[in-house]
Amino acid sequence: MTINKGVIKASDSHTMRNIRSAIQNDVFRALVELITNSDDSYLRLEEFGTNVKAEIEILYKNDGNLCRFGVRDFAEGMSYETICSSFTEYGTTTSGFREGGSVRGYFGQGAKDALISMIEGEINTFYNGEYIKCKLYIEDNKPYYEIHSPKVASESLREKYGIKSNGTVVYFSIDREVMNISIPKVLTIHKELANNFLLRIIMSKPSRKVSLIDENKEEVYKLSYRFAEGEEVFNDKFILNYLDYEDFEIELRILRHKDELNQLGENRDGGILILDSHDTVLDISLFKYDNEPLASKIFGFLHIKNFRTLLKNEEPVLKQERTGLDNRHPFNKILISDIEKRLDIIIEKEKKLEDQRINQFDKEESKRFKNAFKLLNEIAQNEVQDITTLGENDVEIEFENGLFILSPKSANITVGKRYNIKLFIDSNIVKVGSEISLSSSNNKVKLITRKVLISPEDKSKKIIKKHVTIQGEEGNIKSTIAASYKEKYAEVSIFVTPEDDILYDEGMIFQPQSISLKPNNHRSVNLLVYTKIIHTSDLIKIISDNDSIQFSPQEIYVNEADSIRNIAKYTIDVWGDRVGEFGEIQAEIFDLIALLDVKIISKSQTTKDSNQTGMFKEPYFNSEIKPKQRTSYSKSTGQVHIYQNFPSIELYLGKILENKKTIQAQVLIADLVAEQCFKIIIREKIEKGGILSPNPEAKQARIERDINELSEKFGHKIHKLLVDQDLFRRSLNKMDNK
Repeated sequence: MTINKGVIKASDSHTMRNIRSAIQNDVFRALVELITNSDDSYLRLEEFGTNVKAEIEILYKNDGNLCRFGVRDFAEGMSYETICSSFTEYGTTTSGFREGGSVRGYFGQGAKDALISMIEGEINTFYNGEYIKCKLYIEDNKPYYEIHSPKVASESLREKYGIKSNGTVVYFSIDREVMNISIPKVLTIHKELANNFLLRIIMSKPSRKVSLIDENKEEVYKLSYRFAEGEEVFNDKFILNYLDYEDFEIELRILRHKDELNQLGENRDGGILILDSHDTVLDISLFKYDNEPLASKIFGFLHIKNFRTLLKNEEPVLKQERTGLDNRHPFNKILISDIEKRLDIIIEKEKKLEDQRINQFDKEESKRFKNAFKLLNEIAQNEVQDITTLGENDVEIEFENGLFILSPKSANITVGKRYNIKLFIDSNIVKVGSEISLSSSNNKVKLITRKVLISPEDKSKKIIKKHVTIQGEEGNIKSTIAASYKEKYAEVSIFVTPEDDILYDEGMIFQPQSISLKPNNHRSVNLLVYTKIIHTSDLIKIISDNDSIQFSPQEIYVNEADSIRNIAKYTIDVWGDRVGEFGEIQAEIFDLIALLDVKIISKSQTTKDSNQTGMFKEPYFNSEIKPKQRTSYSKSTGQVHIYQNFPSIELYLGKILENKKTIQAQVLIADLVAEQCFKIIIREKIEKGGILSPNPEAKQARIERDINELSEKFGHKIHKLLVDQDLFRRSLNKMDNK
């Protein structure tokens, strides 16, 4: 009997499936692989004791439909023999991992996958005075390599590829139409790479300098990541046994951040970063607690000693796509089970903390209070806002177009304040129910009044006078405010300047003057420069007092030709690399300074903070023993204090708030909240000049009248939001049935 025996070879189609599943036309995955290869090259040099300046440059050039990317390092470079052995076979380990190095290149195919799956994949490497080029591409659905013979590394070649000694630059392109993918913007590339969990150790190393170079604009962005800081809540070392392998020593360290963290996706700032003993990133996860709100502040680090022995023995513990642990593998099942048992302890503690926090309100109550206070804050914003009326008090009206005019014809306003433009309408022309439409040519000049409706009362007047309220959102811009009705039209020109006092006294100001942004998300701010103080060719330097907060550009040369009405506007790009950091960006010239406050927040914190803005927040049940009043308001916290031990309140709420959810208690709470909030709104209105009468009695009468007006207009809405309507209807039905 004849036996045919041999090694099963992988088919071309199988190889192509592996390549495509690893990268999946994903630019970021391709760049992650190439950046990791560059870092591995530096690691090998460092392990040999070579002193290197470890720089990695990501190159970006967008030509419309085609975008070229590059990754350049100044590390080992590759010899012709290394190129041949590394790129002529698929699936071999070529990174030095098997030899015990601390590199990440477990599979030895990251660069091949990245380059073959894209367009125009090309390696240009310099090694000991030689230059070698290698192309990788697909033809007839087969992966091909094309290695050129070595050349002398001439000065012209070194200049072309930007490498003076040893090193490598790798290129690939994407084509929007051919590949049916969108071309990411350069700032998106920056954000995705700087936050990617697989690059987190590389981006956080002080010994690495990683930069993104926009070759279109010749701008350079530093890429870095700083791990969040928090209180350590758990630290444990334990042994994991698996088959006949040497013991796996596991070290788990868990911290708690003061704010909620983003706990989903590859760019999450929460979760446990899982590493081997060489600090190679394997995964990031909270496993069964990934979607658990109680784990929103948890992050940490898990080190697995001896993990590489699994890979050397071809154990499929990592996903083929290299995106994390394969949870189906028996070793990982044991590991995850042990981690989750320890997380159970931490989450139980978080549950107790959460129970203490919400002891005043359950979820249903919190929802009602959230909706009610959202409305109260909207009322406060509209009522308290100062409004300046523009135009002369005694305007001689001449209806040139036979219908209406806007006054004044042009005006200057400042950022963030509200202004009234006067609209005069000929009552003989318009009919009751007619609607005057209003528009702004620039959305940075916001129309508070969007339309004017003619009522029966208006028709009793010869000239109808209306106010059109506007607000400038950004300085140094123009807008045309227009009123139109059928074919009739009137307009006013508006120019928005920043706050006069600061800009015209100090010479420059940031706009806005404070910002919050997520890690490595970019935000553009404007530096406004008054060119009567700061002149052409004057140099403004930009600095930061916190290394976590970065910006571009770092210098601005003033040019009076950039100015409109002596105000020049320069855009500065700002980003930060660690959650929870605060800092200040400072623009300075001579003895003049402009300041920008910056805070780096988590994605989940953004949502939370946006729900808490405004004058009022959820009430606080104050347990003062013998209170002298039913309610008060804390300006510092924005909370209405309800004194639960005040006799008439205790009667309905109970001694320990045990009756707080009854219909009687809910109605009382709604009354107390509305009464106190309406009172505070009117007082704020007085402080901002809303009531000008010097007569105390007249002023008090006006206060009471305004409070009653607010109560009449909004009181029933607050009650509907704060009182459980189902409970209210059941209560009415019980009364009807008696």
